[in-house]
Amino acid sequence: MPNSQILSPAGFVPSRAVAFANVDGSAMVVSASNPLPVTTLSSASVTPLAGSATASVVLGPFQPIAGRAVILALSGTWTGTAKVTRSTDGGTTRLPLSVAGSAFFAVPVPAVGQPNVCIENCLVDATGASEESIQFASGDVLTLRNIEFLNGAAPIGVMQISSTAAVTLMDCKSENYNVGASGGQIFKFSQCNVRAITASVNGVLGSGGASYFLFGNSGTTITIHGLTVNDALTGGTLYGYTADTSVPIVADVKVVGTRSSDDVFPSTGCAPKFDADRRQKDRVTDLGDANVTLTSISTRIQYLNTTLTANRTITLPNSGIYEGMEFEIVRKLASPGAFTFQVVDPVGGNNYTFAASANGSVCYRYHGGWRLMRACAL
Repeated sequence: MPNSQILSPAGFVPSRAVAFANVDGSAMVVSASNPLPVTTLSSASVTPLAGSATASVVLGPFQPIAGRAVILALSGTWTGTAKVTRSTDGGTTRLPLSVAGSAFFAVPVPAVGQPNVCIENCLVDATGASEESIQFASGDVLTLRNIEFLNGAAPIGVMQISSTAAVTLMDCKSENYNVGASGGQIFKFSQCNVRAITASVNGVLGSGGASYFLFGNSGTTITIHGLTVNDALTGGTLYGYTADTSVPIVADVKVVGTRSSDDVFPSTGCAPKFDADRRQKDRVTDLGDANVTLTSISTRIQYLNTTLTANRTITLPNSGIYEGMEFEIVRKLASPGAFTFQVVDPVGGNNYTFAASANGSVCYRYHGGWRLMRACAL
């Protein structure tokens, strides 16, 4: 085989192809009909906005250049807040800073990759917002730390997160949201696993409807480690949380508002698997000669040791109920009285009656309804 010669320049032109990624991740070869996507940047410069202040002041306007990053630098020893706003009339009208109408908007392409995102130490003014101030979808991990939302009004929430594997809220809160006359949802989640740590909602305004702070639907699980719920409603009810799939753990929930509730068991919610604040106490409560209505935090054993002077009832809970909740009702004394004592099931009508002058015990357990597990004479 003859030796190959080295020629410079070579006697041929090798073929090369340049391609770029489509939205779905596939390769698109550059051609006359599919040119390489580029952004033309202006070479113009802009005069920096600089100054100092010893009191409250409004600075600007500053005219940015499209496609160029804007860097804000603050220095000095001071106490207070700084707020960046936008304007289309030279600063006469100032609006919240936003991206496509939101403070943060991100919808990654799952085929390309699902990112891990952390947003922290932000104050978001949702006054007049036409859509949720933070919107995020199709992510892997989203962490929101020390985010405060001001104002906002139904039916637009302040946050909409969807299809995200792990969402963590740390020290996040909403202030002065207005639910109007029909209610609304403030933090909204869809197909997410959410963990809320010391979240709070305060000063919620409105006059009616059912409203929710942490609202999960379409396959959402919410775990809560610290939640404060407060309102300034004149009508309706503010629920602290609800999720359609599961609420595994609820702990350290504080309800302050007169129209606020951590009872999440209307038709839109499901019961926590473990509620540290409302777990049933395995203790005994002595009953008197009166009708009684139990709640989800009533002790497990209800003991009637008083002679009845009339037919009496004890009614099982119909809200705040969770799987495995149990009540044992005991009637036991030497002279029980010549009157009946009836256990009323408000959910399924599965009542039980102690006959007049009879002692006995009956046990109910919740499993999709109140189930009568056992009954006996004493």
